[in-house]
Amino acid sequence: GEIIHNELSRLERMLFDADWEQAKNRLGTNPLTTDLARTPQQRRIDALVLMAQRSASLAEAPVTSLPCLNVIIDHATFETMLAELAGTVTDPTYSPERTCETENGAPISPRQATQLALTGHIRRVVTDSHGHILNFGRKKRLFTGALREAIMLRDHTCQHPGCTVPARQSQIDHRTPWSRGGPTSETNGQALCRFHNKHKSNRPPSPRHRAEEPPGRRRTDE
Repeated sequence: GEIIHNELSRLERMLFDADWEQAKNRLGTNPLTTDLARTPQQRRIDALVLMAQRSASLAEAPVTSLPCLNVIIDHATFETMLAELAGTVTDPTYSPERTCETENGAPISPRQATQLALTGHIRRVVTDSHGHILNFGRKKRLFTGALREAIMLRDHTCQHPGCTVPARQSQIDHRTPWSRGGPTSETNGQALCRFHNKHKSNRPPSPRHRAEEPPGRRRTDE
């Protein structure tokens, strides 16, 4: 379900961006949502059609690009899973306080996590005693690769109060701006949706800017 949801949301975002750019070029200014060529419902249907068309175009060809499904597990639970898998523990005991969930917070059992690990690839993200993902140590401006993925897994959603846009559909931005000496690190990074990243100043955005809000976002600040 999460694989389908993530891909469908990505295609909806792509279609929204295309509609917004088309309306902006036509009007010569930032459009309202009512100026866009499609409604959110129409974009979702078109995204589903696009998914079907891409699937059909593969025919019997092998799938070379696999979807990404992240499972977040605490270290103790992971060690117990490995012990059960290796046969050194026949009746494993898992803490009721364990962390074993998908990146969107859906809980799964350790056995399900083991099955997913056996059919996919395992990668680790190491955290310190305070739960912070350790700095990857790369002195660069943009959040990319493993560092970007780590911040998305940590934040789950856009960090603007009340915004529910998933982190995977958001941009990773510096809390302390790069121009002011802010490092490109896990502790200085945060997920912000495109709308709130562009309008993160204290100025209220104009009504026309609200057309840039991602589809399906629930507004709680009005």
